Amino acid sequence: ARMASDPVGDGRQQRPSCRLVALDGNGTLIKDDGVSVSEYTREVLGRVQDLGILVVLVSGRSLEKARSTLELVGLRQYVITENGVRATRIQDGHALFELWLEGPEAAEPLRRGRAGLGDVG
Repeated sequence: ARMASDPVGDGRQQRPSCRLVALDGNGTLIKDDGVSVSEYTREVLGRVQDLGILVVLVSGRSLEKARSTLELVGLRQYVITENGVRATRIQDGHALFELWLEGPEAAEPLRRGRAGLGDVG
């Protein structure tokens, strides 16, 4: 019987193919100075993109504020911004996905949290 890690049946384990690399910017991708990325990192991410693997920056920032990081690192495809609210194609700025919560909807988790805490004031 073949095992899932041996899909071909020849006894060799195959590594799963990578289709996407998601990166956090500040404190992870960006150096401690907050404004630079190592040449090695830039080179590796360029090679990964050249292989056809999506490299996506995921940021709490808006697209406008994340753009400098995208350019610094050399990302060319997609970015997820505003804590997951928007996914955008970098080339033309077209939002592929957006999910904004309306005021009452966004306030509900806060209301529930406060209710669970009781009177702390």
